[in-house]
Amino acid sequence: MPSSPKSASTSSSTFESTCSTLDFSLKATTPSMEEVAEQAVESACTSEPNIKRRKISFEQLQKMQYEVLCCQRKNIELQNMKLQKDLERADLEKQNMELQNSKLALQIECLKQTVTQNENALLALQAITDE
Repeated sequence: MPSSPKSASTSSSTFESTCSTLDFSLKATTPSMEEVAEQAVESACTSEPNIKRRKISFEQLQKMQYEVLCCQRKNIELQNMKLQKDLERADLEKQNMELQNSKLALQIECLKQTVTQNENALLALQAITDE
């Protein structure tokens, strides 16, 4: 889509306003182009109830679809970042569990040694008292 500098800045502000107007939440599935176009048209036409519905040209519809696609791409990028962070968190939790497991194994070994030492001391005490 060729654009002049003036239309690029207008497109950027329209993009931002469209993204903020069309409430895109993080979803696993994305709606079809027709559904998105309908939502965009309905949103544009019903945002101010006192204004009569206006006809939208094919170019305007294409522009709105392009802006919606940009928002969807951004949404997918955010979902991807979230999944990457979730994987990193899961790895850290796994490492934490492994460290806790090692710590518990060492504590068990220490307790076994203490029990053995206590048993040896008890046997030595019994040997002394038996004499």
